[in-house]
Amino acid sequence: MGRFYRYPIFYILLTIVLTGMSETFTDVIDIFNDVLIKPIKWLYPLKAHQLSFVKVLFFGIILLSYYFIISGIYNFIMGLRENQFNENQYLKQFEKYLSEAIMNVEKNESDSKIKESITNFMDSFEEWIGSILKLQSKHYKCFWIIPSPQLESGINSGENQTTDFLLISKATITNEIKNLLSFIVRSSKSRYFDTQVSQHIDNEPIEELMCVRNFGDLKLGFAVLIYKNGVINDQIKQEFLIPTSYLLLMGFNEKLTEAMATIRR
Repeated sequence: MGRFYRYPIFYILLTIVLTGMSETFTDVIDIFNDVLIKPIKWLYPLKAHQLSFVKVLFFGIILLSYYFIISGIYNFIMGLRENQFNENQYLKQFEKYLSEAIMNVEKNESDSKIKESITNFMDSFEEWIGSILKLQSKHYKCFWIIPSPQLESGINSGENQTTDFLLISKATITNEIKNLLSFIVRSSKSRYFDTQVSQHIDNEPIEELMCVRNFGDLKLGFAVLIYKNGVINDQIKQEFLIPTSYLLLMGFNEKLTEAMATIRR
């Protein structure tokens, strides 16, 4: 905070000192006051007092106003750039770990190496989702949805059959969560959003959810259960499209999903 105010306050104090030393400087201040006040006159509808000290004080207030306005615009632009930078960083990190996982699976590397690379890309993907939601980790849980290796016919969207898929998550997987996601998995939509989850369940404090899965037989799905109201909006839905588009393609790499089915977190 000190650094934020240091320079404008220094110039204001310098102006006050110079005013006391020179009548000419006071006249210069008058000119600057008239020029600088025009763009922000709505902030100061009253004219400055004619006393020298008050003129200088008024000049200082105008300078501070410009400083805050320019700083606000600068911080806003830098914030947008930082958000874009963060999104690119999450994307690059995810792509790096995903490519490593696919390469290790294709080359039939050791189980430990495959497990490590898959865990890395799953973690990086969940971090990416967390950056979109802007929530503390306690307010959302991520679940990977994979067809059970023993399932022969596959889980088809809209198909009325018994639940037979794996959920992989760092969170505790309860029967209520599995039943909830079973319903979502059989939805005809590739992306599903629900902001009234609490009306469907009794024993879990889940408020909202987002889910993505491929069309047809289940290959790979991903769900985010949110333990807070008012999180999902149009912007979140739009940002959710980018990372989840990768999942729609990843699911068709059977070697990868088979390896993911062996992960226990």
